[in-house]
Amino acid sequence: YNNKTVLTVRIMYSGTSELESKIVVLGLSQSGKTSIRQVVFEGFAPEATSMNPATVRINRKLFNLAGSAINLFDVGGQSNYLNEVFEQYKERTFSDTKALIFVIDISDASNIMRSKYYFDLTIEATKELSKDARIYVFAHKMDVVPPNKREPVLQSIKDIFEIENFPNAEIIGTSIFEETIWDAMQTVLAYVYPKDDNKSVKIKETFQQQDLVFIALSTAQGLMLYSQPERYAGYNFIKLKNDLAKMFSPTLVLDHVIFSFEENRIYMKEIDEDLVLTTVF
Repeated sequence: YNNKTVLTVRIMYSGTSELESKIVVLGLSQSGKTSIRQVVFEGFAPEATSMNPATVRINRKLFNLAGSAINLFDVGGQSNYLNEVFEQYKERTFSDTKALIFVIDISDASNIMRSKYYFDLTIEATKELSKDARIYVFAHKMDVVPPNKREPVLQSIKDIFEIENFPNAEIIGTSIFEETIWDAMQTVLAYVYPKDDNKSVKIKETFQQQDLVFIALSTAQGLMLYSQPERYAGYNFIKLKNDLAKMFSPTLVLDHVIFSFEENRIYMKEIDEDLVLTTVF
């Protein structure tokens, strides 16, 4: 393994980019929208999000991921805020949107039809202001459903919300306590992440010059940003570090790990806050 790879990647992602994608997250109050943002983008443990207060109006956050930005609009789910969004701030909220995540709390059966009402308004607004946006319906809190009943529950939500009528929409079962939320957000990110062509070329060049089996740039939680060959799932470096600390010492501080897997060696290094380089050689 050559340390020139780390230096090349550091240079590659340094500086800012004008590339930016907008994601809007909607759903009723307490459906889990803010918890998803905190776990996936802000490094919160799922248990630490249980006391989140209700989001007031729109909470907008910009996340810089390897020089390209995700502009996340977390829309408050109380009826008065949602009505306000659709009546007064529809254009500001839905215009120039790359992807929209609509979160449904499947544990709250009494509010499913109210959720459907706002989903229908969301579809209309998206068609009007961002007709090419992709819509991801998260059937959320799936951890409360026994594994053998998840598929019927997912199909029921799909039928109620008439997902098949919208070619730009898909439904995914999710939970912040399971890998499902990471799989779902990787699906979203693979579609919306504004890749810089120059960085993609640099990754390919480094892959070839260093004779690597694989190279990737991902978030510390494992969301893949750039890779060669391309793949859409990374490894949670934070979880790996925590597991190693439990095994060896609670005070263990790691910024990189190297280990063998089958006939290859894997090197993972935290090259910046929430940014990890992985190489296989």
